[in-house]
Amino acid sequence: MKAGLAQAIWALKLLDDHSIPGPTSPSSSTGTKKSAPPPPAPPSANSPALPRRLRPRSSLNGAVKIGRKGIGNVVVTAEGIEAHAGVEPEKGASAIIALAEWCLAAAQCADPERGTTINVGLIEGGTGANVIPGRAQAVLDIRHWDPQEPSLISASFDAIQVSDPRVRITQDRTWNRPPMPTTDGIERLYALLKQEAEAMGKDLEGVAVGGGSDANFIAAEGTPVICGLGADGGGAHARHEFIYPDSVPFFMALLANGIAAVGRDWEK
Repeated sequence: MKAGLAQAIWALKLLDDHSIPGPTSPSSSTGTKKSAPPPPAPPSANSPALPRRLRPRSSLNGAVKIGRKGIGNVVVTAEGIEAHAGVEPEKGASAIIALAEWCLAAAQCADPERGTTINVGLIEGGTGANVIPGRAQAVLDIRHWDPQEPSLISASFDAIQVSDPRVRITQDRTWNRPPMPTTDGIERLYALLKQEAEAMGKDLEGVAVGGGSDANFIAAEGTPVICGLGADGGGAHARHEFIYPDSVPFFMALLANGIAAVGRDWEK
């Protein structure tokens, strides 16, 4: 991402050096949505709810993103009753056991065939092995293609029951990214960008992925957008994440040429 920021600066400099107007955009989601230009062409009324280009592959290296899943985060808190695990365990109500039951039930709400995944990514609780835990908390990550999925998932989560009624379960749900389906406008923008890449001797692939970005906000405003024009690399979000330095000049030039092409060819 740091490489992408540097590439964007230099791509805009290339445009400026050749007197080609370039965009400006703040980094916050609210500002990004407000600064999104109106669609260059009216979005198609039959744009699909699910992306049309899903290409399984072992690596996404070098591919731009023409579709992204929506993202939700749920913080689930279980509040039980503490008690001595050896002396009077019957007086306790285990927050950890209740939370485990809740998380197992929540995971069953996933629908991989529809592209809806639910991951229990963090879990913590308890004070000691000899204490019935009075509190536990988990954080879930939800990815989805369907804009209606948040309401369906929320209803399913609300219906989950745990075996010990003395344990209180609360949820804090945040749906922080809408899905970015591959619309007709995005298909057209990708075709334009692919043509520019071919002019530089490269074949540009477009993929739909489970990761989200600020491009989701732009797409939700009805504006065609392509994401993933940063440096090529691998190991996203891992300690061994890396980039290929020799990919930087190509993607920097592709971004500049793509912006120029939109201004030159979009209405043709």
